[in-house]
Amino acid sequence: MEGGLKMNDVSGSYSQVGFDEARVDVVAETPDNIIYQSWMSYLKKTLGRSESFAHQRAMADVTRSRAKGFVDSLKKSGWPIEGMTVLDLGSGHGTLAVELAASGAIVTAVEPCDAWREVAERRTAELGLQVQHVGADGASLPFKDGSFDAVVSLQVLEHVKSPQSVIAEMARVVKPGGRFFVSCENYLAFREQHYGVFWFPLLPRWIGALYLRARGRNPEFLLKHVTYTTWPRLLRDFIDSGLIANEWVSVLNVTPEEMTWKSWCFYAPAKLVVGERRARRLLVLARNHRKIFGVGFRASGVRY
Repeated sequence: MEGGLKMNDVSGSYSQVGFDEARVDVVAETPDNIIYQSWMSYLKKTLGRSESFAHQRAMADVTRSRAKGFVDSLKKSGWPIEGMTVLDLGSGHGTLAVELAASGAIVTAVEPCDAWREVAERRTAELGLQVQHVGADGASLPFKDGSFDAVVSLQVLEHVKSPQSVIAEMARVVKPGGRFFVSCENYLAFREQHYGVFWFPLLPRWIGALYLRARGRNPEFLLKHVTYTTWPRLLRDFIDSGLIANEWVSVLNVTPEEMTWKSWCFYAPAKLVVGERRARRLLVLARNHRKIFGVGFRASGVRY
């Protein structure tokens, strides 16, 4: 989700989406100008990022260069984008939704912030693209089970109250065998990606607020709009919801006879203590131990 508004915050006032000054003639502005100003205000004034960083990130959204690269990567990985029904969950300014629609996908973009959704609607209309824009909470999606061929959600889960509920909803609305791609922050990492500063894993918020103030940053965004998502917890929630990343499949399906002796020595006692299901999940975690403290969480796979 762009700008850091929580999925359950739906008032959509411009002060919440990067605008810190009253704008009398917002409607007369072009969507590109609104998007650029929103990013600049959010990154510079809310997070204290540099002018050059904010400009580059804002222009990447205006020109849709990041979204184009992402859609190209989906195609290269085997996603048959054309004709797919795709849910863009936490669509923000509609950048990714536009690129998916331009590539032939049938896109539904869920964004609870009225102001962002308004800009996204204008953007898609001016480009002559068809995107269904929906205002909804990610933890309670207004769609039937198995409504979509795929779901994509970029940098959203760290801004919702209950990531587990949103993950379960993503799994519910995707068809069995459908695809998913999700990315978010990992707060076991030694870096806070929004502020772009060194960080201690799961640093208590009140200490984090003091630390940010000492660095000349405003901690309000951390205190109001960040949920500590972690690699192990996300792994558990995805597997339990049936959203299995491609790289996890072989570990979850390997038989004891096929395991390496190291894997078996880990798996066998774990199974006795916590049971088969949890032992398999712990085995995936052990195989991905280098990612536990890494920056970011990414999962791309299939709904089982």
